[in-house]
Amino acid sequence: MGLQPELDLSTSALKTLIIIVHDLSTPLEHGLDETYNLTVPTVGPALLTAGTQWGGMRGLETFSQLVWWRSQKRLVAVGLEIWDSPIF
Repeated sequence: MGLQPELDLSTSALKTLIIIVHDLSTPLEHGLDETYNLTVPTVGPALLTAGTQWGGMRGLETFSQLVWWRSQKRLVAVGLEIWDSPIF
C-alpha cells in the first residue's frame, strides 16, 4: 500500500502557464545548466522560469506530470513550488 500525498486539486483554477527562459541558444552538452523553478499557485497563472531552453524542457516535463484527466475532468495539482537542477 503506497502513501497518497495530500494534494490540492483544481478542475478550473489554472488557466495559464507563463514560461520564461533566459538563454535559448545554449548548446546541448554535458554539465549545462538545466535548473528550473516551477510555481503553481492556488490562484492565478503558473510560472516556469529557467536559465536555458534545456531547463525549460525539464520544467515542462515536470509540469506535464501535475495535470491529468479523471472522470472527464482536468485535474491540476496546485499550491506548490518546485525547484530542480537535473544533470543529464
